[in-house]
Amino acid sequence: AIQERPEEEHIPHTALPEFRSTLLSMLQKLRDQSVQPVLMTLPPIDSQRYYDWVTRSLDKKENVLKWLGDVEAIYRTHKSYSDLIRQVAQTLNVRLIDIRGAFERAGDLVQKLCVDGIHPNAQGHEIICGALTGYAQEIHAF
Repeated sequence: AIQERPEEEHIPHTALPEFRSTLLSMLQKLRDQSVQPVLMTLPPIDSQRYYDWVTRSLDKKENVLKWLGDVEAIYRTHKSYSDLIRQVAQTLNVRLIDIRGAFERAGDLVQKLCVDGIHPNAQGHEIICGALTGYAQEIHAF
């Protein structure tokens, strides 16, 4: 739809307000069941590779870029969901595993993602494993 009508508004399948509302609802349901939830931030994405992957079979991929404004809008939008998770965790005092920060500290994101620019590859999964292990060691120490 975007490639055909880039001048129109196109919203995500799950817009940020709905994502927040759903997240808050899930957290409340877990807490009502005496479950202590743990959230994690999202791994970062490589906007250019993701854009190239998603538009690889489109005839009018330039229209998608026209709608986006710039390729990095993909990164910013994705990051806004991760930032929201962090904000909710802080506000509601929910434990948080910072996967995004672990990727950022590791550097060279391209080497840690699959060709689609969004899914972690084996190196990326090692980073996630390290963050989860570090978290488990941290809470075990208490």
